Amino acid sequence: MQPVYALAAALAFQALLCAQNVKDPTGIRSNIYLIAAGRSASGKERGRSVIKEIITKLENTPERKGFYSPKDFILEETASYPALIRHLEANHGALLWLWDEMGVVFPSLNNDRTSYLSGIIPIIMRLYSSADSIFLPHARANKNDALPTIQQPNLVLYGTSVKDKLFNAFSVETLTDGFIGRLMIFEGEDSAKRRKLHHIPSVPDSIIETTDWWLKRRSTNINQAIPQPSIIPVTDEAEEIFDRFYHVHEQLQHENNPVKDALWGRSTQQARQFALIYAASVNKENPVIDANAAEWAYELVTYLIKRKLYIAKRHVADGEFDRRQKEVLRYIEQCKGKCTFSMLCRKFRNLKKRERDEILENLFATNAVKMEEQTQQSSRKKSTVLVIPKK
Repeated sequence: MQPVYALAAALAFQALLCAQNVKDPTGIRSNIYLIAAGRSASGKERGRSVIKEIITKLENTPERKGFYSPKDFILEETASYPALIRHLEANHGALLWLWDEMGVVFPSLNNDRTSYLSGIIPIIMRLYSSADSIFLPHARANKNDALPTIQQPNLVLYGTSVKDKLFNAFSVETLTDGFIGRLMIFEGEDSAKRRKLHHIPSVPDSIIETTDWWLKRRSTNINQAIPQPSIIPVTDEAEEIFDRFYHVHEQLQHENNPVKDALWGRSTQQARQFALIYAASVNKENPVIDANAAEWAYELVTYLIKRKLYIAKRHVADGEFDRRQKEVLRYIEQCKGKCTFSMLCRKFRNLKKRERDEILENLFATNAVKMEEQTQQSSRKKSTVLVIPKK
């Protein structure tokens, strides 16, 4: 059971259905970027499978035959960022990118300029900011190779990744360049037990019908390349809830912390995005962003940003020594905040004794770890235990 993964996949799919159909009075669209992160084989793939099943079932329904095709709404892989732009333009600017193993590719996007996806991050950041206007591609010397202009692009990104691969790719640069600020991370439960299923239940007809309703609504535009979304009203109570983020921004002005600035900088926009999606899912025909939608979105965004800050504190290092030190701290945390010296040596046997001693010396000096002695259960002998102090 992975309810967090289910929520992430549902938000991504509803965001696709809302694409170019609705917006809020400030021009906020449903172009969310999110990623489901967890251990390997923990159920991250199920949400992606369900999304593809919904579109495939629509396509295979006799009365809808020929009207829908998965490639018109979903992208799984792309050869390059120009290919992404062309595919987005072919689908009139609305697309759901199901990006698998994002954490594996992510480090090379920033460090390897020869990567086939080099340049993808700046492009999808520009697409994110262009959702209520127009995406203008880079000018090229060869006009025959020019990329298309896209009116109101609504790219929804739903990635999956193993936690450690994603988190270890974080750096101060990746946290402050704007992409991680746009990306919301939904973490699954690593200790969740597998369920024994004798059959996989099919998608309910109500979801198929709702999907059909939204996609047909989008197709009623006279010119799909120039969307005319409906404006969803926002109540005064909802606006008061969104205004809470301005108090957070005021406090950040006095801290001079670029990482916090980058991660909280789009909090109001993201809360409005999630509230828009929430309202559309509650009442598709007459959605209203009310206090319930705003409060839910506010709490969700606040939690996800605080969680990103916590991840940054545990994984982002100033150098190689700091990276190793944080690896040691994370290992002790995984051992419920307490491990023996011999356990630590076995885990980090690739470290030289001098390196290990320097790391522990610094952790002791900063009071991040303390040393205790405890009596072993099977004998009267005492063993040295490394403990993370309780705050």
